Amino acid sequence: MQQEQTKVDMINSLKEYYNANNTVSSYLYAKKKLKPSYSQIVKTFGTWNSALIASGLQPMKKDRDPDTPRLTKEEILQILQKYIAKDFYMMFPTFYKEANVHPTVDTVTYHFGNWKNAMVAIGIDAYNKGLQSKTEERYYLAEDLVNEAKKKWNK
Repeated sequence: MQQEQTKVDMINSLKEYYNANNTVSSYLYAKKKLKPSYSQIVKTFGTWNSALIASGLQPMKKDRDPDTPRLTKEEILQILQKYIAKDFYMMFPTFYKEANVHPTVDTVTYHFGNWKNAMVAIGIDAYNKGLQSKTEERYYLAEDLVNEAKKKWNK
């Protein structure tokens, strides 16, 4: 019975990890030193992918064609909205990159051509409204633009 409870805890932990990070990467999970540990999960389920399957999550494919994107444009936009809604600084690629989240800036620019196009696609046309300046005012403007976009997302 104790072992079963441990499996349930591990499954819940994996689901929480995926919901918070939008990835099932074993590397990132281990790097974050989360509990239960990567090694505990593998020891219990046999493999990382077995644990993901038991959790109802889709394992990452290692043999996928590099030109085939994992996420659709729509999925990427939803994820960007989620991150930016939590922290408006995430609309800036530098801050987004520093947060080390998925999809990466490279993935976003692969799908949209550049970061600006992705922001325009989610309703933040910030680059046409004076955010190029390096002044502190641009952060106030950015927050206003994100708040304006959030109203549209919630409709």
